[in-house]
This record gives sequence, structure tokens and C-alpha cells, in this order.
Amino acid sequence: MKKVVRIFWVLTLILFFSILGYLGKVGTKSIQSTDLSGENINGITILQSIHSEELIKKNITPVKRLENLLDSNYYELSNGLIIAINKDDLIEKIIVTSSTSNKTFKTARSISLGDSLEKVIKTYGGNYYKQESELTSEPITGYMDIDEKIKIEFWSYEGKVDEIRIELTNY
Repeated sequence: MKKVVRIFWVLTLILFFSILGYLGKVGTKSIQSTDLSGENINGITILQSIHSEELIKKNITPVKRLENLLDSNYYELSNGLIIAINKDDLIEKIIVTSSTSNKTFKTARSISLGDSLEKVIKTYGGNYYKQESELTSEPITGYMDIDEKIKIEFWSYEGKVDEIRIELTNY
């Protein structure tokens, strides 16, 4: 009897992990990659050093360290952007919010705060994913570049872009 119970549990575990593996592959295949190489916000890019010559020439410097929300260090820059940097001082995330004082920020494809989601989809294409913010329930329209390992997300309120995030991803 013990042998039968043991075989049952072994088969159950094999089935369980097989299903998990299959679902993981299905999830991977469902997100189509979008070319985001060269994506930036007003020339600031992912994996750029906060000490880079380009930022120094533009007089863009960290002015305020923000509460460490995860395992990155978050800073507000002198131009109003929020960034997260890693231990090597490389930018891992760029955030433009509706509370940013400088409203002229644009992505590499000229999307800015206040643009419609229709414009985003027309500009970036149909290979997007949808989700909801866990904190605010705002709709998020996002694009992944699987080769570059970055994503760009457009958070919206009433059909208009309210926040833009570009970040590294482990995808």
C-alpha cells in the first residue's frame, strides 16, 4: 500500500511540474518581441552611467535620493526624471510621471505624457501586453524586447498616457 501511495505522489509531482513547464513556455510564446533598441527618454538610455559625458554635458545630475523601494537605488534627476541605478551606477529604470515638472519628455518614437493609447499602439505596433497596476489599478500597455531584455510601459488614465517606464527585464 505504501508503494502505491508513493507512486501516486511521484506521478502527481511529475504531472504538476510538467504542467508548470508547459504553461511557462506558453506564456513565453504569447509575448511577441518588439524592437526597442535605441529606446530612450530625451536621450537617457538604459544601462547608461549616471556619470556619463552625455549627462554631464546636459547638466543632468541626481539631486535627490528617493526611498529605496526594492533592491535598486532610486534618484530624482535635475531634469525631473526618476531613475533606478544598480551598484555600478548604471541606469536600470527610467520613469516619467504626470507629477514630473518637465512635461517635454518623449520616448525615442516621440510618445509623451498626455498622448492617447491609440497613438501609442499605432506608433509601437500590435505586439503589446495589457495589465493593471497592483497599486492604483491603472491600465498598463507594455512592449518587450526579448533580445535587448528591456520593456517599455505606458500607464494610462482615461485613455491618456499618465506615466512612462523603460526598464531592464529578466525575460
